[in-house]
Amino acid sequence: MMRTLTVLLLGMKIPAFLLILLSPFLVLRIFGDFSDLPTYQEAQNVIIAAKNAFDTLSAKIRERFHNDPAAYYDFVRSLKKGSDDYDEAIDLGIINRPLDNSHEVPPGSPEGSGKEVE
Repeated sequence: MMRTLTVLLLGMKIPAFLLILLSPFLVLRIFGDFSDLPTYQEAQNVIIAAKNAFDTLSAKIRERFHNDPAAYYDFVRSLKKGSDDYDEAIDLGIINRPLDNSHEVPPGSPEGSGKEVE
């Protein structure tokens, strides 16, 4: 028995091998208002700017991400404080080490107590 796949859009059964043969010709068309999207040239300029910014990073950081700006972006975007990746980002110098706030001055009146200092 020949295997068939149901194509819901056409409402008929098509043999799997025929569907594979026709797949380059089956184009999904999406309609909508895309006027707020950048032009092709603007999108290319964004990609070039991202690549140039990535190239300014140290060789150590670029090597860590296999010279792939997208991998770097995914890494930085997914950082969460306290995670291993966050600690690695600090070690790589991508983000600054948090300040030690244990030596903060306790809150008090900015004018002082009004007592004279001897």
